[in-house]
Amino acid sequence: MVWIGDMHPEVATIQAAFGQTGIVPQSLDFVRDRTPLPDWMNTFPSYSAWWMIIQHDWYMYTSDKTYLTEQKDYLVTLLDLMGSHINDDGTNTMPNPFLDWPTAHNEKGVNAGVHALFVLAIEKATHLIEILGETTAAERGRSYLASLANYQPDHGNSKQAAALLALSGKEQAEQINQDLLSQGGAKGVSTFYGYYILQAKAEAKDFTEALDLIREYWGGMLQLGASTFWEDFNIEWLKNAARIDQLTPEGKVDVHGDHCYVGYRHSLCHGWASGPTAWLS
Repeated sequence: MVWIGDMHPEVATIQAAFGQTGIVPQSLDFVRDRTPLPDWMNTFPSYSAWWMIIQHDWYMYTSDKTYLTEQKDYLVTLLDLMGSHINDDGTNTMPNPFLDWPTAHNEKGVNAGVHALFVLAIEKATHLIEILGETTAAERGRSYLASLANYQPDHGNSKQAAALLALSGKEQAEQINQDLLSQGGAKGVSTFYGYYILQAKAEAKDFTEALDLIREYWGGMLQLGASTFWEDFNIEWLKNAARIDQLTPEGKVDVHGDHCYVGYRHSLCHGWASGPTAWLS
């Protein structure tokens, strides 16, 4: 299985650290070929949206039009599938909304973040389709964007959702940063969407505080002995926590065992948390 949403920060990191490598298009094709339309990648419409965004970012990085042309039929059909679920008022009827696991219980945050994600995906897919010369399909893409523009969701105090709203142009980055992203330091930051919080802070020209956020949040993993990026991390886990590279002393918290899926299934080596690698580069 390829978790295609996870792949976006992973591909950004690959581009920054390793350059153009075949594992990226191979993975994109793997998930495409195992997701016949109208199915959604990994069961989430938002993850199909991430596939569109990665295709755009990969083309902008590689200029590989031969590879992009191979995606044309799937890309256009997926664009129209998404468009068929967008109402005139900008709301949507797509099933199974999902951003990331820490946000899953914030209904307003999920709704807002997914809406912003669809704006980004359709905008980027429409750009690719224009490059491929599919002008009629690109016009349909712009009509879907016009409908999405009619709806302004409430971010529900989710930093993840607020960051996407800023990056999609649905909110002013400076205002979002001042009102929410800068509040409470690393509280409310997640491993996957931490990358987009950093990006939104950059859009707001708040580079110093973004660097401080990296030191606090990803630095918190380092304080606990991390040598790789973790699947999940909450800044509050630092309280009375033992390092992961030592046996847990009596009275200390075992962050791997106590803040985890049953059976130590929480990965301590997960690419979706690697956003600072790309962001710092």
